[in-house]
Amino acid sequence: MSALLPAGGEAQRERKSGRRVAPYNFKRPDRISKDQIRSLYLMHDLFARTISSAVSLDWRAMFEASLISVEQQSYAEFLQTIPDPGVIYSLSMAPLPGTAALEISPAVAFAMVDRLVGGPGEAPRSLRTATEIELSITEAFVKIVKDYLAQAWDSLLEIDFEVIGHETRPQFLQLVSPNDFVLVITFHVQLNAASGTMNFCLPVTALEPVLKQTGLPSQRRRAQGTAEDAGAIAEALRHAPVTVAAEIPGVSLRFEDLLRLEVGDVIKLEHRLDEPVSVTVADSAKYRAELVAHNNAKAMRIVSRMTE
Repeated sequence: MSALLPAGGEAQRERKSGRRVAPYNFKRPDRISKDQIRSLYLMHDLFARTISSAVSLDWRAMFEASLISVEQQSYAEFLQTIPDPGVIYSLSMAPLPGTAALEISPAVAFAMVDRLVGGPGEAPRSLRTATEIELSITEAFVKIVKDYLAQAWDSLLEIDFEVIGHETRPQFLQLVSPNDFVLVITFHVQLNAASGTMNFCLPVTALEPVLKQTGLPSQRRRAQGTAEDAGAIAEALRHAPVTVAAEIPGVSLRFEDLLRLEVGDVIKLEHRLDEPVSVTVADSAKYRAELVAHNNAKAMRIVSRMTE
């Protein structure tokens, strides 16, 4: 060991030379390089944005997932971060060996149950252990997650994630031994007013053969994900209500005349009937139109678009 460490004089010369001394923990060697972590971060950041659009559109509710971190840690450390009782699902990941885990914050999980049974998507005031029925209902969300996770990992390997079980007690979740390393991908998730975290845990030993070929996600994958996001947003916007109004320029009145107005009085407008009116979309002027009648109802006919 002494041969690995520079003597005091050598360390001092090293500092003077400007070379950087990087600390290294022999008890916790990095199994995944920083470049691989960066690539995995990009993959799952795209996954978070895609699933946010998909769940919001499917459930007709405000759902947002954002990536917090991609870290490697011991399995014992991961178990300490899981609430007890919790909501945990075990996933197979063929053709890779081993088992992955998806942990969802109980507050968000109960809000999902409320939404999936027809409610507004609210979490209960006090949290408790989820029942078998509630875990089965929340599994509908897990199935959406596993499908989009498979798409995210498809740039490296076609992985078939499948739900093989669920737990409410972290100590009953046995993926690897406590000292083995796992890759923990943490998301912040929010369903309406309920918010919490979602952790995706994978054994590092199962990933090492795949991570050797890990590079930046291909341009094709990024373009495909962007197109899917744009399509989902465009579809959601089609059902969004927008206020459209035809506005006629107003007139100026003295306050004294305004106080004298009575039912049946007529105010003369300074606008010719054959002049176009301004059409606003969400309070922004976009078109010019003429006032017409259609099927005994007031209407407007667009004649031109306003220039920016």
